[in-house]
Amino acid sequence: MKGLIPVNFKSKKKLSKQILKNKHETEEKLRNYAFLTTQELLESLSVTPAGLTTEESENRQEEYGRNIITVGKKDTVLHRLWEASFNPFNLILILIAVITYFTDVVFSTQPDYLTVSIILTLVCLSSLIAFIQGQRSNKTVEKLSEMISNKADVWRDEQLSRTVPVRIDGMISLPLINDIQAAGLTPLQLKQVIVNKLQGYIDNPTVTVTVREANSYKIFISGEVRTPGVQLIRSETTLLKAIIAAGGFTEWANKRKILIISNENGKEKRTWANYNKIIDGDSPDVIIRRGDTIIVK
Repeated sequence: MKGLIPVNFKSKKKLSKQILKNKHETEEKLRNYAFLTTQELLESLSVTPAGLTTEESENRQEEYGRNIITVGKKDTVLHRLWEASFNPFNLILILIAVITYFTDVVFSTQPDYLTVSIILTLVCLSSLIAFIQGQRSNKTVEKLSEMISNKADVWRDEQLSRTVPVRIDGMISLPLINDIQAAGLTPLQLKQVIVNKLQGYIDNPTVTVTVREANSYKIFISGEVRTPGVQLIRSETTLLKAIIAAGGFTEWANKRKILIISNENGKEKRTWANYNKIIDGDSPDVIIRRGDTIIVK
């Protein structure tokens, strides 16, 4: 069973790469066709304005095959529950449960269901935890996908001007040039990348890149708060505001010892804060900056 799982995963990965490659090649062909005249387009496709004859259609069908439309699986709750339940860890537990069932129940003079029940309970708990974590991860990805909005103005062709968000993978998509890496670049650097890409399609393109929104500020909070996870912020905030945004403390929280992990000049810095002293005015509120992590024990 262990040997079969990597093989299936590898084949899916190869198939995904092939699909992306075919998609990219098709998009590139369509872009090239868009700049041809009608006569040039007909010649490149080996057709006439009247279209293909029945004989020509049959010949091309024999050469290239029939058109087949496939539909991928939807990312439904049932599909995510299936993936959470049937993973390598659970499959091993199920195999152990089957073996235990035969040894302790079927072939035993005194059947004992306790071990089998414990193993199956572990499988259910493992599946439930994996499903909940997957649901939370999906919600976090949806929030982070709205990180930065940029507007790229191409003055030679208004149809190429777009206001686009930077995706979670750091890429943006523009007509003609498809995906571009935007994360980590300044507006001037991104402008130069777009200009270089467009020069293959447009003579001397004039490009302007403007940051419209900056939504990439995020902090992390975990431990004894009601809603731990990632918080998106517009600018730096404070410890009190971060705790409020997380729904407050749980009843087991140690408010006198809160750990704040930050990064200064590439080095990790750990700071301890006392929530009660901040509330009483005995200590100043702690500034929380982009990328900081708050841990409430």
